[in-house]
Amino acid sequence: MTTMPEVRKNPGIGGFTLVELLITLSIAAILMGVMAPKISALFPDPVGRTVTRFHQVLMKARWLAARDQTPVRVIFDLQRQEITLYEMRQGKEKRISSTRLPAGIKMVGFWNMDTNSRKRFTLRFLPDGIGEGFGVFLEKGTQRMTAIGYPFRSGVELISGWIERPQDA
Repeated sequence: MTTMPEVRKNPGIGGFTLVELLITLSIAAILMGVMAPKISALFPDPVGRTVTRFHQVLMKARWLAARDQTPVRVIFDLQRQEITLYEMRQGKEKRISSTRLPAGIKMVGFWNMDTNSRKRFTLRFLPDGIGEGFGVFLEKGTQRMTAIGYPFRSGVELISGWIERPQDA
């Protein structure tokens, strides 16, 4: 009778099977997907926060103008590097809120400056909630950006570089 050769087991040589490796990589990928937003929140992006602040102020101005049926002004101030929201109440202008730009971001100019002051820009929202379009020039170190707001569409778009105001606007 012929016997099969005995398979030797070498206890010193081992390894993982392909299935074990795939399962391990799958678990690692799931953990990275869950943890990535939490880790990125530890290192906030000042450019993203600036666009978010612009958007929040503009949405609040649009909402107040439509809700109260009263004109609302948003003032972008170069000297203070802040955005201030004013509402007309009983014939008087009332300051609603003010927000500063994040550290590292600086407003350096506008598409259309106020005629009485070259240091600020006033954006008006009518009682129906429609505002003017605007462009704010921003700097972050040597990086230049233009934040653009549209009169009939909510939101703020950030474009790399300084974009000059179109002639027909």
